[in-house]
Amino acid sequence: MDDALAVEHLRALIRIPTVSRADESQVDAESFTRFRAELARLYPRVHALGPELVAGGSLLFRWPGRDPQAGEPAVLMAHYDVVPADVVPADAGPGGVGWTYPPFAAELVGDGAEQRVWGRGAIDDKGMLCAILEAVDDALAAGVRPERDVYLSLGHNEETQGAGAAAIVDLLKSRGVRAGLVIDEGGAIVEGLLPGVVGPIAMIGLSEKGVAGVELIAEKRGGHAATPAPNGATAVLARAILRLEAHPARVSLPEPSIAYEPRAPREAAGTLLSQLSPQERAAVVLKDVFDFSLDEIAGTLATTPNAIKAALHRGRGKLLEPEVDAAPVAPAVLDAFCAAFNARDLDQMTALLLDTSIVELPGLVIEVGPAAAKAGIFTGTLFGCPAGPHAELPRARCEVRAHRGEAIFLWWLDDRVDTIVRVAVDGERIARLTSYYHAPEVIAEVCRELALPFTTHGYHYWSAS
Repeated sequence: MDDALAVEHLRALIRIPTVSRADESQVDAESFTRFRAELARLYPRVHALGPELVAGGSLLFRWPGRDPQAGEPAVLMAHYDVVPADVVPADAGPGGVGWTYPPFAAELVGDGAEQRVWGRGAIDDKGMLCAILEAVDDALAAGVRPERDVYLSLGHNEETQGAGAAAIVDLLKSRGVRAGLVIDEGGAIVEGLLPGVVGPIAMIGLSEKGVAGVELIAEKRGGHAATPAPNGATAVLARAILRLEAHPARVSLPEPSIAYEPRAPREAAGTLLSQLSPQERAAVVLKDVFDFSLDEIAGTLATTPNAIKAALHRGRGKLLEPEVDAAPVAPAVLDAFCAAFNARDLDQMTALLLDTSIVELPGLVIEVGPAAAKAGIFTGTLFGCPAGPHAELPRARCEVRAHRGEAIFLWWLDDRVDTIVRVAVDGERIARLTSYYHAPEVIAEVCRELALPFTTHGYHYWSAS
């Protein structure tokens, strides 16, 4: 792939202001027509696949596979509409309000590998669109033909929740096409997202947030602004909105839609989680999965190459010979903690912690010492957060379970596991508790293996603010 040419293709597409609007009468249809013509010019081999125009602006390409019996096709999705850029007043700077550079100028800034394209849609979502088309165009030029069909779905009104993508789904369904793999927009490569990671990081999304529209109506007797009635309509609405915010819909992680044999990757993931330290896990994944150099890993984890080399040696050794016979934790300590938890006895819970204990929600908060745990996570779990959106929690309970040779805590709310907590014990007291409340994949993995009902809460990351 010619990287410089790919960048110029992206810049050319960003310069076309394909702004979608809820009121389609305000959409500049000529820009969308011009964009589709530019796609045909920049990617002639992809265009030769014969795109279908769906719902007036979305595009559907079919890249035929070699074997019609190979199985369900893959769908690669992107969209080419963008949200409006800020209106630029006469006295604004060259980039306009909120813009370092004009939103549709596609300025190329920086030198060498540090060059960046600035413009509306560079990330959301013309960058993804270009990545798909560049890859497919290059593959077509090399004579590559996939084993099974691959569809390219390029929407034209995603930002306004328009009908383009839904119409493509309906079209494929009418033809009996059921996708085996769909790769959608996803996130971006960002920095400063996770504590302890100083380099750029790309998060892999496992699920997608839905959308719902709710109309609230409060009817009250009218009055005068000089003498407003107590508990007026606006106050009622305000309280209703706060109550809605405090009770978000449950986050769920559905079962995979394709049958597969999960044991090998699940066991490997379980070993990574349960027996490798965070540094060992990161080093093994970055080196053995993504082929980072020692220097790159050291830079990402803010340590030295020698420390990474040692972490790799330890981590790989644990994966080859898991420590299945590790010393058991003291059950009396865990039973005592559960009894105190279920009695909502904060003093007794914290008395079972070491003075140097750590209670952690990975990526969100670390509380050192019993007093911090009592005032923070313990109080929030048992009694809710008085100043936050979880003030009306049902009564939580704690249970000890064995999982892959390790004793863990299950914290239940009602009839579902709410949190998985790993425990480290030193003597007759607890040295560390690690709560995976904001790690839905961990909760789902453990509870499915234990055949328990569960709920998940999505991701939440530490913020300097």
